[in-house]
Amino acid sequence: MCEVLKSVILLLCYKSVGVDGGELLRGIQVPHFALVGGLVTLGCSFHLDGTALYSLKWYHNGIEFYRYVPTERFRPINIQPTHKFSVVEVYRSEERVTLSLGQLSLAASGVYQCEVIAEHPSFRTEKADATLTVLREPPSRPVMEGGRGVYAPSDVIRLTCSTPPAPSHHQPPTLTWFIKGQQAR
Repeated sequence: MCEVLKSVILLLCYKSVGVDGGELLRGIQVPHFALVGGLVTLGCSFHLDGTALYSLKWYHNGIEFYRYVPTERFRPINIQPTHKFSVVEVYRSEERVTLSLGQLSLAASGVYQCEVIAEHPSFRTEKADATLTVLREPPSRPVMEGGRGVYAPSDVIRLTCSTPPAPSHHQPPTLTWFIKGQQAR
């Protein structure tokens, strides 16, 4: 049961956030959560509608780590090395670039931003960003104490629900009780 729950939690952690863009930048895909040492996929979709792509860049906390400039003949792709994660371009088309980030460290947490710039004459620029949090381990499930298997409708129920302490840099979890689908007061 515990292993199944961990799998479900991990599955939920890998759900990506899709951020809508504007006219050029259609959207980005960045997972909400990942685990230290793990792998994530970032996606940036764009549609240039009659103009060429000048460049597509990815940033982590404001620092560029990936650049694609199709007009550069000898080095159209530039990946900046970082100790926070490894980077591999896994897919590129006329409307999408997909990267794989691996060997994630805790320092890989932060804001990821994709920037698309159209070619001359407009050099129109659009950006979208999303936050990724890298966790040391999967989130632990809450622990409920003091309960019984069966209650009568008039019983007063006294239960305690707790979670392991959150790291000092994370928000503590919010616990909410529900009875038959309705939030308890």
